[in-house]
Amino acid sequence: KLIQLKIDFFHYLREESAKRKKQKNFRSFDDLLLDCYQALETKNNSGDLADSLRNRYAAALIDEFQDTDPIQYTIFQRIFGDPSRSILYLIGDPKQAIYSFRGADIFAYMKAAAGIENQYTLSTNWRSGEKLVQAVNTLFDHVKSPFVYNDIQYQKVDPAPVCSEKEDTVQFNGLETAPFHLWILESGEDGKPITKTTAYQLIPDAVAGEISRLLRDESESGFIRGKRITAGDIAVLVRKNREAALVQKALSGLKIPSVIFSSDSVFDSFEAFELERILAAIVFPGREEKIRSALTTEMMGYQAKDLIELFQSEKLYEECFSSFMEYHLIWEKQGFLRMFAQLCRAEKIQERVMRYHDGERRYTNIRHLTELIHQAGVLEKKGMNELLAWFRKQKESGREQLDEHQLRLESDENAVKLITIHKSKGLEYPVVFCPFTWESSKIKNATELISFHDTSSRMKLTLDFGSEKQSDHLRSAEKEILSENLRLLYVALTRAKDICYLVWGRFANAESSAPGYLFHFSETDDESALTRNFKTVNDQALLSELDQISKNCDSCMQINRMTSSPGAIYSPPETGNLYLKCRSFTAGVRSSRKFASFSSLIHSYHEEMYLSGYLQKGEDDFSVSASPETPAAIDRFDDIRLFPKGAVPGTCLH
Repeated sequence: KLIQLKIDFFHYLREESAKRKKQKNFRSFDDLLLDCYQALETKNNSGDLADSLRNRYAAALIDEFQDTDPIQYTIFQRIFGDPSRSILYLIGDPKQAIYSFRGADIFAYMKAAAGIENQYTLSTNWRSGEKLVQAVNTLFDHVKSPFVYNDIQYQKVDPAPVCSEKEDTVQFNGLETAPFHLWILESGEDGKPITKTTAYQLIPDAVAGEISRLLRDESESGFIRGKRITAGDIAVLVRKNREAALVQKALSGLKIPSVIFSSDSVFDSFEAFELERILAAIVFPGREEKIRSALTTEMMGYQAKDLIELFQSEKLYEECFSSFMEYHLIWEKQGFLRMFAQLCRAEKIQERVMRYHDGERRYTNIRHLTELIHQAGVLEKKGMNELLAWFRKQKESGREQLDEHQLRLESDENAVKLITIHKSKGLEYPVVFCPFTWESSKIKNATELISFHDTSSRMKLTLDFGSEKQSDHLRSAEKEILSENLRLLYVALTRAKDICYLVWGRFANAESSAPGYLFHFSETDDESALTRNFKTVNDQALLSELDQISKNCDSCMQINRMTSSPGAIYSPPETGNLYLKCRSFTAGVRSSRKFASFSSLIHSYHEEMYLSGYLQKGEDDFSVSASPETPAAIDRFDDIRLFPKGAVPGTCLH
């Protein structure tokens, strides 16, 4: 009965959702797809719609096709699937299908690819160096089914030709080194697998330490093709934003600049928390507890001793109280933006915030928040109390997050990039660290609902609420997760242009991870990858298996134990004392006047030059004699057909 109730709820949700959207005249992007799909499936209208689209577009090119879904593929197939009437190009790489959480369905891609006769593959990697390409080839090519499913095979790629050996050299400590570094985190003295808590404590410090060594301002620092590595050349790819925060904390301890690429809301930031307290004190300047709360923020900068001194001195207290009253009056009479500019100047907020190691991030958030508050005040005509209430509402959990609320990126030109693997797709970096790719593929708490593609139903997406075959369906679901984790690993490794670091070890529950499958199950199947236990394997056994893989890659892969030595405090390279002076304008400016219409601006170059020269003549230079193309002058103005033709009369009308 409970399972039937859940199924009935899904049917009710689908019907009721469609009914309420229709009542409110609301359509989502999914609705637009479903409307098109249903229109093409309806016999009465499908022919007319498909024909009209085919008549309008002779060919269709679908890029990033690995991220399609069954609905989209069916739409493309209905319209452009007949090769005798249209041309359909499907462009995609199934190895980079990593967006299942957005609804992408790799099985839709595999079904489409299986039915296409003409297939072409790009076989040259123009991003990465020769030895790095060889390393990635070695990792994925030594496994029979590197992405679990036989329909997704790995084809070796060739590196792009280089002009000289120097173009593909990586040096560290003055010596040439392998471009692919596999770090092994050893188990503790008890020999047990490494817990996630321990890994999260050790790995960020090791990554930060290695980055500090790459950036050392000495001849022993890292070089790529003879050029010194800078912080802006380095990216750390993570699975979760929490991991990015851990790495950033470790980098901050060594004063290495870094920036997180995040889709979080600016209203969830620490600066939003502080700004709310300051605004509350300005809106209610007569309430002492709100002023105390505002003063203790890091933006205002009062310490405990400062507060004691303030409240013991009547003069200082009156000055502080008066300043908040003044901010209140400026906001009331001149608007929020004018008030906040005065606040920043008087309280030296920018100078104070920029002293922190993440000062640029903080000040970017403050400016972003002030713009959003100003925009809400102007567009919605809100007063002080209403704006404060609006600001507090934006900070509530579960609210709708708009695109303009997403955290802005502070300057990243000279900073280490901390970015999720999903966001890094399509990007490239000279140096890439992949420290957290060992996520387990096992499903926890799978007693209620399992989502998987059913082999007995032509790989349709299926939900299992507790059937008799739930254990089999659970294995199918975990197999899909393992395949996507392998594709995530592939995307991460192929972001690197010159150097790539990968962290591995006997992590707890990592037997079913992507590296676990690639490194230790080349002679077995995916079922073994999902059931093997690291408790029965020691570090030496793992190392011996990795050594076998590295032997197939001549000088392109280096296996080392992960270092625990701390990094050095980073000092930015000296740029020297630059002498700045104002440039002098030496170009000539034509003093002749030119009259032209918009038509002359969009004509070809020669037409424009002819018209320009014609118009720059004095009015007395124009001939009044009639030409064969120009009608004779007649004292009639009632017939537009008698008006002269050509660009010059047209300019006159303009």
